[in-house]
Amino acid sequence: MKGIKFLAALAIVAGAATSVQAADLYVSLNTGANGNDGSKSAPYKNLWKALKQAKAGDVIHVAQGIYPGQTKRGWFDVTEPVSIIGGYSDDFSQRDPIKFVTKLQPMNENNSDQASGKGILSLSFENKKGVDMVIDGLTIDEGHSNTYHAEKGKPEGFSLGKLLPSAPAKGFTIDNTTKEANSSREVALIYLRGVYNTGNLTIQNCTFANGDNFGILGGWPEGKVRVINNVFVNTRMVAIDISGAKADQFNKSTANIANLEVANNTILFTWTRTSEMVDMGYGVRCNAKFNCNFHDNIVGLSVFSGLDMTKGDDKTKDIKIDNNLFFLNKRGDLSFTISPSIKFIGVDEFEDIEGEPGYNSMQGNISLKDVKAFGSKINKNYLENFLVASYTEKTDFDPNSPANLFRSAMGMNQVGTIQSTETMYANHYPVEEMYQLFGAMPKYGAQLPTGTK
Repeated sequence: MKGIKFLAALAIVAGAATSVQAADLYVSLNTGANGNDGSKSAPYKNLWKALKQAKAGDVIHVAQGIYPGQTKRGWFDVTEPVSIIGGYSDDFSQRDPIKFVTKLQPMNENNSDQASGKGILSLSFENKKGVDMVIDGLTIDEGHSNTYHAEKGKPEGFSLGKLLPSAPAKGFTIDNTTKEANSSREVALIYLRGVYNTGNLTIQNCTFANGDNFGILGGWPEGKVRVINNVFVNTRMVAIDISGAKADQFNKSTANIANLEVANNTILFTWTRTSEMVDMGYGVRCNAKFNCNFHDNIVGLSVFSGLDMTKGDDKTKDIKIDNNLFFLNKRGDLSFTISPSIKFIGVDEFEDIEGEPGYNSMQGNISLKDVKAFGSKINKNYLENFLVASYTEKTDFDPNSPANLFRSAMGMNQVGTIQSTETMYANHYPVEEMYQLFGAMPKYGAQLPTGTK
């Protein structure tokens, strides 16, 4: 694959827009003003303004810059099915999502303004039929909204320690005496909230960084979702987790009523739900009642597995896993359920389950044994520390200590202490180093969008 032709995608969007008399709106943080009319010559200043003005089928073109959200709250509500195309120069004369970075990057000091149950970019419309929209060329980074411990889980050479999933309202780092908590966290970098929408959604040429929760999460009950040519690095839980719907929501005779294509993505460093490293930590999850075509991706460095098939009955899935590159997923490249347990297998065992219910094609997948093939594309210090990351506990409990003997005599529970140590957990990954992962390996993973060098 020589590149994803985003200009062709724009032509498709423009064609669809013409049929419904849709409009093109323009946004430029550096040259626009919210009082403008949103034309190319007089663009809006902020993306949130364009989203408020846009109608279904419109296309919003967004120039380079770090877009803060309304009153700097950091999250964006997409209340109509509109396309968002980033990566333009300030005057819209050029487009290159890697050179002209369009970034959604909320800040930690504004966490108290976040709304619960949203993503940084939330597709909040519901009951829309025949949706045809594209999200193309955005960088979505939660790394400056997250909170990291000042010292714990901080390998040598790191400026910040481990991720603290329950963050305080303010401050980029905290120490272990901080008690203030903020429960209003984004549930995903992109959140598909409207579970009754139908039609087509394409997410491509985007960069997803430092996700406190999921990368892309939500439901799409009928139609097709395409996640194409994106880079995901340092995601907590699952990078891509999109579910279908109950069969009787739209067509009682159809068990698989939605289609998911995941192709030419690079997905690295997916972490578990907690620093104890006991669950989650998957690159991509294939859910029940979904046709999933997974091909030409790079999936590596997941704490659990690159692909997870444990959600729902495999008999309700139609899965194709072809021509992907897997490497250094800690528990396995694929996880699936053999009742009552979960089995983890590597690429060399894929042929053992091909043809089983739900698994219709598993051809051409390879395992990369030497990450030197990436050259200097992956942050070396991050990689080396991830490979040896661990969690340990030390328990200090003495039933015969004077305090515990007294507590026992008084009918009270005896007590002890547990000291936990994490060498590393979802530490901040430098976003500026992620763009070199586009085109890092020919054919596999995210390629340079056409027009970039």
